[in-house]
Amino acid sequence: MQKIFSAIRILISITIIAVLFRLMHWPNSMYLFLIGLGGIFILYPIRFYLKKDKVVLDYIKLIFVELFCFTRFIKIHHLLKIDTLEIITDIIGIIWILFEIFNFINNIKPEYKPILPKFNFNYIFALIILLGAIFKLMHWPYANILLVIGLILLALFLIYDALKQKS
Repeated sequence: MQKIFSAIRILISITIIAVLFRLMHWPNSMYLFLIGLGGIFILYPIRFYLKKDKVVLDYIKLIFVELFCFTRFIKIHHLLKIDTLEIITDIIGIIWILFEIFNFINNIKPEYKPILPKFNFNYIFALIILLGAIFKLMHWPYANILLVIGLILLALFLIYDALKQKS
């Protein structure tokens, strides 16, 4: 189970790199998307099947991940126009996020509620990526540099984290 989880994290990193390739108009982004999204599409149901205790949230995540990979793959390759399926995927994603927030709030011990969450490097990487996206939208200089640095750091951190959890 842990090996599948680590492989999924590496495939997420490959998908993030594919997004970078797509944004920068570099070649072979389609192949990276095929590897990343296709691998997640195949491995996530296996991970779900191997999980012993399943709750409603696990089923919601399974449906979301499978629909997300399928719709993004179809949209990226311009195979079909499936707006309805994308809307359904987005609604399921929102339901998943709401369930996660609800579980997080209910599982916090009362003595820890006032404490801020532990610092995480993902916040810095997300900030760099968001700044790069804003710079790109506004056609300001250094947008590409911020996007490249943020996406590469996030992908490397996910790979490092996946390999660290393996050992």
